[in-house]
Amino acid sequence: FYANQLLLKLLARHDPHPVLFDAYAATVAALADPSAAETTVEPALRAFELVLLREIGLLADLAVETASLRPVESDRRYAVLAEAGVVETSGVAEPHAGAGGVHGSTLLALQKALDAHDIAALRRTAATSAAELRPMLRQALQHHLATPTLRTRQVLLASQALVSSGA
Repeated sequence: FYANQLLLKLLARHDPHPVLFDAYAATVAALADPSAAETTVEPALRAFELVLLREIGLLADLAVETASLRPVESDRRYAVLAEAGVVETSGVAEPHAGAGGVHGSTLLALQKALDAHDIAALRRTAATSAAELRPMLRQALQHHLATPTLRTRQVLLASQALVSSGA
């Protein structure tokens, strides 16, 4: 439901995107797999979001700082902003810092996987960097969707409330 909503809101009708279709098919298969663990769902969705943003031209090159065109350094932290691209945040990164941007090594791994159209590598990187990627991608998608909340999020929250109430 979530992936479909993103596609409907961000793609022009009848606009072909073969790479995106392959990523969508792989994502649906991963989500439909009955043996899929909870830990595989989020990386599959993050990888799909990255491919979607890249294929429709809304994701900056993650290997370079957008304004200066300096290469991203693996030991620094960067923000990836919808309106400004890749921007260095605070110099040398802490090894396990969650807030304050995305580790440069993560951005480089994501860019390499995107360039190779390697959805499995995107998922592996997303699995190890979920806390960094979730806010970055949420901000980018909300900016381009021009809505603070997707319908799928509202449905999920309502169903969780229903389950919690025991109804």
